[in-house]
Amino acid sequence: MKKTVFCSLMTILLLAFMAGPGFTKDRPGHRGPSGMDHSEADMMGMKMKGMQGMPCMMASTSPADHLDKMVCMLTGKMPMKSGKMHSMMKKEFFLDRVEELGLQKTQIQQLKDLQSACRRDNLRTATEVKISRFDLDDLLEGDWTLDAVEQLIRKIAKLEGDMKVRHLAAVKDALAVLTADQLEKLAAGDSPESLFEK
Repeated sequence: MKKTVFCSLMTILLLAFMAGPGFTKDRPGHRGPSGMDHSEADMMGMKMKGMQGMPCMMASTSPADHLDKMVCMLTGKMPMKSGKMHSMMKKEFFLDRVEELGLQKTQIQQLKDLQSACRRDNLRTATEVKISRFDLDDLLEGDWTLDAVEQLIRKIAKLEGDMKVRHLAAVKDALAVLTADQLEKLAAGDSPESLFEK
């Protein structure tokens, strides 16, 4: 159901993007079936309800951002906001369930250390990804070759993939801090899919 709605929405957006401005340029002031004026100025001022907050629909100027938009539109995955990332990391390192799990002070400190190391690693890698995206922007604005662009895109994908793997390794280390009883309590409350909720 969600996939059908998403595909329908993307089709409408694509048709509106491709057909709308070209159609109205040839016929300024054309009135559609509803009597609404579909001139170019009116179409540019309109926003689809609910799309204002979608990061992949926001205006950008860099070619790399356009590539990101395409991936975002095709996969339906939005970049995560930092506040949500913080709460997700807290959840993954079980620091939001101290009382429920009966965590000891030493366990809490171990989990905080793991979380902190993971956060630092994520920040370093995210910075490297951002620099690589700037390099990709610079490259695409000039005289570029497919090989050079491919190298940067693959570098970015590898960095992002490595970050996810290291993050899951840290979550696995966090699970190792818990006792058998705590793991039982954890299993009763969470599904494995909760590690990937956004």
